[in-house]
This record gives sequence, structure tokens and C-alpha cells, in this order.
Amino acid sequence: MHKKLHDYIMGMKAADAHEHLLPEEERLAIKPDVIWLFYQYASNDLRSAGMSEKDAKTAMDPDVSLDKRWRIFKPYYALIKNTGYAQGVRCALKDLYGCDELNDKTYLPTSEKIASQNKPGITDRFLGKKGRIGLILNCNYLYEQPVPYSFPIVRLNLLWEDEFHKRLRHLETQYKFKVTCLDSFLELMTIVFKDYGRHNAVGVKMVATPPAAIIGKRQAAGYFLKILRRKKPAGGECAALFFSFLQDKAIELAARSNLTVAVHCGYLSGVNCDFTKTRITHMIPLLQRHPDARFDLFHLGYPWIEEAIAVAKAFTNVSLNLCWSHAINPAAYERAVAGIACSVPANKILAMGGDTWRLPDVSYGFLKMARISLARALSGCIHDSRLAFDEARVLAERWLYSNAFSIYPQLKLHAPGKE
Repeated sequence: MHKKLHDYIMGMKAADAHEHLLPEEERLAIKPDVIWLFYQYASNDLRSAGMSEKDAKTAMDPDVSLDKRWRIFKPYYALIKNTGYAQGVRCALKDLYGCDELNDKTYLPTSEKIASQNKPGITDRFLGKKGRIGLILNCNYLYEQPVPYSFPIVRLNLLWEDEFHKRLRHLETQYKFKVTCLDSFLELMTIVFKDYGRHNAVGVKMVATPPAAIIGKRQAAGYFLKILRRKKPAGGECAALFFSFLQDKAIELAARSNLTVAVHCGYLSGVNCDFTKTRITHMIPLLQRHPDARFDLFHLGYPWIEEAIAVAKAFTNVSLNLCWSHAINPAAYERAVAGIACSVPANKILAMGGDTWRLPDVSYGFLKMARISLARALSGCIHDSRLAFDEARVLAERWLYSNAFSIYPQLKLHAPGKE
């Protein structure tokens, strides 16, 4: 590895380009221990390795005795400890809690250290100070943020099929606005998007889905009334068409509000999930239909990495966010970096994001992994004479920090002086 480049990347201030971090009281209310740190992603690998759903639930329950949970956890941990998910936790255990190797002798004292450090300021201690993170793009779907340098990415779709009436009632109550027809709901959407701007939102979030047929406003208005009067989950073809229409209207509002559309693409957390439904190429009709909107496509589209690189190269309104992919498959991330460096314009990439809910410590581990992988991959480009050192350094600075301000331009308003 090129030592000078490695040291630069490890030491620079960076953007954490995707999190779901909740207000700190959510973490402080938990009784965390060493096994609980594996609950979000690494527990999926435990299940994939053969741990039963019942045992997984018990192992991740802090109210069950730690000794019992360790006996369940230990044999499966041996099977997953080298996966990216587990490596992120192990990195956090080593750097933040002084645990070089998790075993029978260390799980209890390390758990005591984790509990002792679970106190106010944990996010800034681990990500800001220790992790040198100067900016967080946070999809906790709340205006409240855990640290001052964290900025909200909120929901694109204000309604969804399975909770249509519940969500609609919530919005009507929150904004003191009665919805009686499609026109009145579109008016409410405009009010909500203005509210996003008042609360420092920098983007809106959606999930890639298979393309649906396009319908006009008149047809959508009829479907809306049918769904409104049904008083039960929508479902059916008319609902799918209506929600596709609504998504288009929300994207138009996002573009007018200068909010970037963040999109989950590819792999899904969990086990036995059909992640083909979120394949990155499903986005192409939307990208073509909304040339004035900015789309930040998440997770390197894993496992469709080459497709993701091609989409980022081909569309002027697309950036590619590599968040979480460095945890799913670190080796694939490194291979992708070399391809991206040689094919995608330098201003269109965000290099990393921890993507956790109550785990700033595990996010620290994932982000350190990403820095190391980025340094290793760009060092390979230098070794192969694809990049000069200064070119690799500039790419790293763009991908790790400054690109965030052009990909999410609302940051320039809400985070002055940080560009």
C-alpha cells in the first residue's frame, strides 16, 4: 500500500454519507454489551450460518443473561468473524474498547467497558473525534439529529400502501390539513416539502422498485378516491399505479425544492430477502423521466456493481454512493473503486457510509474499514500507473468529503463554512 496516500486518507476529515442514527437517548436506553453490537447486520450472517431465528432473538436480547447468550453466540461467531459485517464490529471492539480478540476471557470485561461508555456524547466521541467525521447524511426520518454536523434525509413517499390511512391521518393531524381528494393531498405534499426545507433537510429517500405503468392525473384522482374510501390496506393494480404516480409527483417536488433523491438500490438487510426487486437498473425509467432531479444511488448497487458504475457513467443526474457496500463485501468494494476511478467522473462519488441505527461504534468500524479499502484500491491504481499520487489524493478528498456539497447542495445553506 502507498503509505503516504494511506496516511492522508486515514487522517483527513470525511463525510459519513449514509446513516440511520437516532437521537442518542435511543442508544442510552439500551443495556449494550459485546454481543448486542452484532445485532444489526452481523446477526444476518449468524442466521445465514445456521443460527435459528429463536436463538438469534435470544442472543441479541440484552435482558437475557450474557453467559447464556455467549454460549449461543460463540460457535456461530467462529463461522462469521471474517465477514465484512463482523469485521466492522471487531474493528470497533479493538479501537474503541481495547478488545483485540473476542473470546471466553474477553467477552465479559469488554461488555463492561461498552456499558461504561454508553453515555451522552457517544456519537461525537466515536464518529466526530475518533473517526474524524465532519459531516453525516442521516436517514433517521426525523428532524432531530444526534450531533450538530448531522443533517436529515427524510421520506420521499409520504404515503405507502400498507399504512395508507394511518399515515394520512398522521399527516392531517400534524399539519392541521384535511385531505378530501387528490388535489388537496398534492397541496399537502407541497406544504410538507416546504417544512423539510425549514428543518435543514438535505435530501429525500426512496427505494428502487420495478418500473410501473404511467398514468395521468385524472386516472390517479379516481384511484385516490377509491383508496381513500376503502378504509383498509390498498393493494391491487390500481394502488400500484397510484403510488407510482405519487412518487413521480414527489420527485418533481424534490427537484423544485433542491433536495437530492437518495435511493436504496440492490442488496437488502436480513435473510431470505428477494433483493432482485431493488436492482439498480429498475431506476432507469425514473432517471430518464426526471432529468431535472438529482439521484444519489446507494450501496454501489451491490451485487450489480458493474451496472451501477454504468448507470453513474451514463446519466448526468446520477451520483453513486458506496455506503454499506464496504461492509457487505469489502473485497468487491476495493475492486469497484479501481473501476470507478477509471470510468466515472470524479465529482459523482461518495465513498462511505456506516448505515447503522443505534450503533455509532459499529459505524466507526465500518468507516475505518472503508478508508483502508479505499487507500488499498487507490494505491493499486498508483502501482499500475493508472493514477499519479496527486490524482489519487484528489480523488480521495472528493469522494470522502467535498463531493457531498455538490451532490447534496442544500448542505451549503445548512452547513456554512464546512465545504
